This record gives sequence, C-alpha cells and structure tokens, in this order.
Amino acid sequence: MHRTLKQDTLSPPARDPKRQQEAFRVWQKRYNEDRPHESLGYQSPASCYARSPREFPRRVPEVEYDSGVLVRRVMKKGQLYWKGKEVFVSKIFRGQSLGLRASHDRYYEILYGPLVIGWFDTFRCVMQRKQPKPLLETS
Repeated sequence: MHRTLKQDTLSPPARDPKRQQEAFRVWQKRYNEDRPHESLGYQSPASCYARSPREFPRRVPEVEYDSGVLVRRVMKKGQLYWKGKEVFVSKIFRGQSLGLRASHDRYYEILYGPLVIGWFDTFRCVMQRKQPKPLLETS
C-alpha cells in the first residue's frame, strides 16, 4: 500500500501542501472505494465495511483503582512524583492516572488499570520494566 501511495501521489509531488493533501484524498477514495483488492475477493474495502453495532463513549472513562492502590497522575514529560521526586515512566501515559501497589517493602507495581506496566524501585527512585528478582532474605 505505501509503495502504491508513493508512486501515485509523490511522483512528482504537488506544488504545495494543499494540492498534495488533495492528491492524497483522491488516492484514498480510489484505493478504498473503487480499486478491487485481491485479499478481499476482488471487492473494494468500502463494499466489505460494516459499521460496528457497538457504541463507543465520546471520552474514555477514567481508570479506577482499588482502595489499597496509590494513584499518581503522569505529567506532561511522562513523569510522576514520589515524595517530591520526579520519576520518569513514559510519555505515552501523559495525563493518565497510574496506580502504585506495594509488592515488597522496596518495590511497587506500576499499574495502568489491571495491567502491570513496570515496577517502581523506591530506593533508587526509578521505574524498571522487568520484574525485580526476589531479594535474598538474611537470617
């Protein structure tokens, strides 16, 4: 698909962005509504499309956590705060609430809803993606 898009719309490119966008729009309409696709039994994608009967919310509801989970909002640069210190998690979670659930006296699981996305090391004040190895008990 990308090779076809490049060949049809960028050789040569349009003189300005507005004309280039129009070339993309025309190509997309032809690709999806007119052009038969072998993988679809030589039908167009538009002829095979069916709208989902499922209704989707306009806005995804805020993730909720159990009462024993600490909740932190991820800031613009992908960080959350722990006892006044910045901890980088990921920019992908900007504006989202993440849960911190104690898993050991040193580590917290970092949750996005029911998913564990990493572990927070409270000694080093860093997030790690891999589950920490169990600490050896001293007797």
